[in-house]
Amino acid sequence: MRMGFVLLISVVSWLLLFGHVEAQGTDRVTRMLERYTGLDIDSDETAEVNRLSPLEFGVGVADTSNENDELVLVLVEERLLSEIPGSELRAADLVSRLERYRADLNAAGYAARFVRCDLYAGAEHQDGLTLLAMRRFLIEVAKQSKLKGVVLVGSFPEAMIVRRWLWRREQWDVTIAGKDYKGANQKDYLRIVPEAVAPRADIVLADLDGNWESIYAKKPMEVESIEALPDDKIKEWPKDEMVFESTAFNDSSSTFEDFFWIQEDNYRRLESKNGKLRLKLRVAQQHSEVSKRDRTHPNPMAVPDILVSRINARQVAVNLDSSFRDRNGKSLLDENGKPQIVETAAKINPAAMMQRDPAFERKLLVDYFDRNHEYRTSIVADANRTAALSYGAGLISAESLNEYLKKGSSSFGDSVSFPDGSLLDYVHFLKTPARLKGLSAHSNPWNSSYSGSYDVVELESQCGGAPWRWKEEPIANGFRYTPSFKAQGGVADSYIHRTIYENDILNKVGGSLYIHNGCEVNTPEGALNHPYNDDRYGSRGGFQNAESILFFLNGVALASRAKTFYDTPRGFTEKLGEGNCFGEGWRAYFEIESSDAALADNVAGNKRTYPWSIIGDWTLTPTLR
Repeated sequence: MRMGFVLLISVVSWLLLFGHVEAQGTDRVTRMLERYTGLDIDSDETAEVNRLSPLEFGVGVADTSNENDELVLVLVEERLLSEIPGSELRAADLVSRLERYRADLNAAGYAARFVRCDLYAGAEHQDGLTLLAMRRFLIEVAKQSKLKGVVLVGSFPEAMIVRRWLWRREQWDVTIAGKDYKGANQKDYLRIVPEAVAPRADIVLADLDGNWESIYAKKPMEVESIEALPDDKIKEWPKDEMVFESTAFNDSSSTFEDFFWIQEDNYRRLESKNGKLRLKLRVAQQHSEVSKRDRTHPNPMAVPDILVSRINARQVAVNLDSSFRDRNGKSLLDENGKPQIVETAAKINPAAMMQRDPAFERKLLVDYFDRNHEYRTSIVADANRTAALSYGAGLISAESLNEYLKKGSSSFGDSVSFPDGSLLDYVHFLKTPARLKGLSAHSNPWNSSYSGSYDVVELESQCGGAPWRWKEEPIANGFRYTPSFKAQGGVADSYIHRTIYENDILNKVGGSLYIHNGCEVNTPEGALNHPYNDDRYGSRGGFQNAESILFFLNGVALASRAKTFYDTPRGFTEKLGEGNCFGEGWRAYFEIESSDAALADNVAGNKRTYPWSIIGDWTLTPTLR
């Protein structure tokens, strides 16, 4: 009798705390959290997980999920839930959006569990280790519930993958032993060079049965790098168990730290003299990260078991140093927050005056979840279609990209294409309502490039005026800085994006799902050398390409890659067209590539899926549910 009474009190207390009855699967999640407090998986007396705890909501929006619903875990960074001095938005304003987000997930057929996360954020460069601790939690949740995936809200550690493989590099410019082999003098050479193929790779968190813990390297590690021309006597290479000999070679190394080391090659150095390189080669890939199950695929590679995406505004939430005053006492922004002309005695760099701003970060997150809700519940006029923009040699055209995007829904209307687009066309593209948008342009971690042939005055007008960029010109006894896009060229970056956001010119366009086909769009600056919580991780000036698009350009989710490559995700939009969510499109790319036996021997490209990730919300679909 006493045991039943205690059980009744426990249940009542739990209901009072959360204000609703949880599904059976998510109740298990609640019971797991305490076990991960103080988790220290490498036993160095520094916890990777300080504390996981339920995010408490009030009784206003009840959880309507049931035990048959697939589970979505929403992990929220603890830092975001504290009050911010000087912020117009309180922590409760963000929490209320998260509570509404739970209702939206329930309406989409998911059970949703929200967890406050206090993770390691010290000076040690151990992002991968902390990520592995999180992964252990997800593995346990997946064993006890129908875990569909996880959405990370805030700044969380990210995985970096370094990969090295043995291959015959055919007809490529190279300098070996100080001699150039370029153009008409190109030669095939042996290449065994480590590359940071994915400075951001959510496959590590998503592949729950992979061997990622066994290949993690925390401390700096020197990795061999070899480029070699075969001796003339060698006619067929590389061959299994052969001895490869060379007298013209580069023998060096690169150092990496805090990374997942995929060593595909398998070679052994042999004793040699007189400046000769001798290697015993085995040509089969080792697939050290791939689980036993995934090794059975025609093209062995890791495949996501759950879906993952990130909603992190920290790197783009920057504002100008408010203490700056020019020689007339003016700041770079006027009383209405608009850029204005300033004059100084010495040169300044406005971009270098940008500082991380937690209050602005909260505003971007609140704006994002408002936009997310609107995207789920309504479609603005003419938005049920696709739009695509392209510029740059060797890339998919806007017309072809639209054909690819249109597979995302049978209900889409006529597409809008912007081929060979200028930066002005880019702005017109952004102002075109479309639920699913595609970009094809040469890119890097900070920006994407379009044609610079346009009228600057028209560009400034289309962006709403008052550009968040200043033109420098010498004047008597100093310099004048005038808001202007005169030096912008064809670069689409945070100068353009922030101007569009501040002038609110996309307020009637509605949210969009984006697929960006450019290289390194999803690469965080500084990822190779700094931990995720360091100010040098991601651009100090806010020039983070992917997040800039998501938060400033009405994005609700964006798929892009963190590597220089030229692939468009196969099967992504077809999967969407079957009524699936955006994250399932991402997973489909992995599944299709792993099933393609023709890729198995393409050692340089057979795991090209790994650098692709999603930021924003993977649960969304191109059309209303």
